Amino acid sequence: MYLFVNARNIELQKISNAFCTKNCFTEAVDGKLQCTCGEETTAFDWGWQDQSSPNIRMCNEGREVLFHPVYSSGTAAVKGQIPFQQNFHYYWEIKIISKLYGTDVMVGVGTSKVDFEKWQFKFCSLLGIDSESWGYSYHGSVQHNRVRKKYGHQFGVGSIVGVHLDMCNGTLEYFLNRKSLGIAYRGLKGKDLYPMVCSTAAKSCIRVTCSVTKELTMQMMCLKLVMDNPSLYKIYKNIPGLSRIFERRYFWMQPQIFKDTEEKRKLAELDDDVTLSLVDDSYLGNRNKKLRVVHLFSVFDNEEEEQRRRFNEVFDCLEGQVKQEISDAPSTSGGGSSSSQDRSKSKLHSKKAFHFCLRPEGSNTSSDSDSDEETRFNIL
Repeated sequence: MYLFVNARNIELQKISNAFCTKNCFTEAVDGKLQCTCGEETTAFDWGWQDQSSPNIRMCNEGREVLFHPVYSSGTAAVKGQIPFQQNFHYYWEIKIISKLYGTDVMVGVGTSKVDFEKWQFKFCSLLGIDSESWGYSYHGSVQHNRVRKKYGHQFGVGSIVGVHLDMCNGTLEYFLNRKSLGIAYRGLKGKDLYPMVCSTAAKSCIRVTCSVTKELTMQMMCLKLVMDNPSLYKIYKNIPGLSRIFERRYFWMQPQIFKDTEEKRKLAELDDDVTLSLVDDSYLGNRNKKLRVVHLFSVFDNEEEEQRRRFNEVFDCLEGQVKQEISDAPSTSGGGSSSSQDRSKSKLHSKKAFHFCLRPEGSNTSSDSDSDEETRFNIL
């Protein structure tokens, strides 16, 4: 059970991801914000379904919902009045006007099969607990069919959570303080969905600041094409007045180029981390510097026997190739003695070249009569 202690204003603390200003928190009454930040849009195409439950209290024409007015003994939830239609775009915003705490507070969608009464005496993350709902938690994660994954930032009092449900393509996307967090789920096309909010926190309060319904038009399709193309978006922003008009009408349609840039940056960091993890830290300098060259035999930590064995294998292989080339060389008639001398010279030159390549820098290479054993030790 969670109890709520009345307060004339919200305790001043470091509140992250808030759309409201500091003055809004000092002017709060009974733990609820009284400001109208982010409520300039007056479009309300749907409201919450009235529910006869002691855990739900509605006011302000059904736009404001107070969960657990006295104390909390489980999970309470509300859903929209009517289901969403196919081939429409839906966008709505939920403003958090009280402090959030406890098990979970979630915003999302679900079908008519979601059973609210089943969980009214259990503390749980209701939205996404089964295959019939999808939810975004105030902890910063999303959940569907009991599978929870990290998605965006945490939200709390003063935050505005936006939801864009594209029933044309079946995608669900969340916004935090008017900034897109990317598509959370796909494959929702054809489902019978309602907007939903659930909470386990006593006296937690939310308010719908807008609910917009847009039928897919040629204008929206063109605008989406512009938002997805960086060059077109640059031209679009330079046309006086045009971007201002459409940003007011479709303020929830964010340019895709910003999302792509952020995704590429995250992928580049991930690739860098994976690459660095494959190399021993002892061979790395500063992360921002180039990797130092690591010689092949140094990774054996001066294990002399292992180096000697590997070197002998390479030496014998190359020496065999040289002998094969000499034996395959064409002989000229009447020049047997000359041919034999040429073969000896070829063998000698090949061996000298092989010794020179293996000899460390700065070593003496003037002697032509080094033995194979001496040459083998030069590499070590």
